[in-house]
Amino acid sequence: MNDIYLPHFYSAESVTEGHPDKLCDQIADAVLDGCLTLDRNARVACEVAATQGHIFLMGEITASARPNEAEIAREVLRHVGYDPKDYEIHTLIHPQSPDIEAAVNDPLDTGADPDAIGAGDQCVVVGYATDETPEMLPLPVVLAHRLTSRLTWARINDEQKRFGPDGKAMAIVEYEDERPVRVARIVVSFQHEPSVEPADLSEIVWRDVILSALKGVPYDDSLELILNPGGRFVL
Repeated sequence: MNDIYLPHFYSAESVTEGHPDKLCDQIADAVLDGCLTLDRNARVACEVAATQGHIFLMGEITASARPNEAEIAREVLRHVGYDPKDYEIHTLIHPQSPDIEAAVNDPLDTGADPDAIGAGDQCVVVGYATDETPEMLPLPVVLAHRLTSRLTWARINDEQKRFGPDGKAMAIVEYEDERPVRVARIVVSFQHEPSVEPADLSEIVWRDVILSALKGVPYDDSLELILNPGGRFVL
């Protein structure tokens, strides 16, 4: 009896630095860096949320000196491509709970108990390495990151400034016997200026984003390409 080949697909998604989720991550990371620069023993649990022209920095920071968290947020906004003047920054930060501090101080700072983990949180992290790519990551992941990296490059190098900072990409790859055989679909969503139609940027996205990301990757004429599936993407 002949074996029947049933294709299966794996997908991965990536976002640009101007995507709200990634923007919040970058602000939180920058606050942590700023705290550790001033106090290497700082305790930082800073969460960031963004919506409708407001950015909230919330959580717990205990340190001998603290940076200007609001100014850090403005600098990240500026770096990503947004105008900080368009956003109101709310800083809602307080010191770490003394009960939590007492529970972790000794094992973390004195090393009195070498078996203590020095933290009150638990998590499980699962991952694996693969030889599908030089990065040792699954091909859909690598391709999705390539796409958003090239999308950011296209925005920065567009002299007419038609792209916005926000964007997202998804790559779907067909596998056979647990090996990638072709890229089946690519979805790219890119923010653009109000006066620009997405179709006017499609050639740039194809040439400078997609073709560049696909170098060395298996694909053929059956590749399905979807650009801005929702159409207009300004807000």
